[in-house]
Amino acid sequence: MSTLTYADILAAAERIAPYVLRTPLLPSAMLSELLGLRVSLKYELFQHTASFKARGAFNAILSLSNAQRKRGLVAVSGGNHGKAVAYAAGRLGLRALVLMPQSAAPSAITFAREPAPRCSSFHRRRRPSRTLRSCSRRG
Repeated sequence: MSTLTYADILAAAERIAPYVLRTPLLPSAMLSELLGLRVSLKYELFQHTASFKARGAFNAILSLSNAQRKRGLVAVSGGNHGKAVAYAAGRLGLRALVLMPQSAAPSAITFAREPAPRCSSFHRRRRPSRTLRSCSRRG
């Protein structure tokens, strides 16, 4: 595994800039007072996906080769990661299959289905591999 460098961070920021919002960094008076030092919070809830996960999803997807992207994406997540992969795939015009447990929040499932119509939920007793096969056939 290679060491992450400052240049890697700058490259990732440049790669994802057209796709994510620049969110505010605001001081937190309560935490600053509690800890005795200046504390600021990054408000990633303003991202389209309401979390920082969109940054990672876009960076990972945009780091793939064109051939890899054309094969499509698969994510298994009951929450923000699944939403972020679905959103990124939709923005980039890629196929994505997002598997979510039926216990996932209905709002997360709905959000993931909008940009990635191949989003599927699965039940804990049903094996995800079976869901993958049936979704792949639907195309």
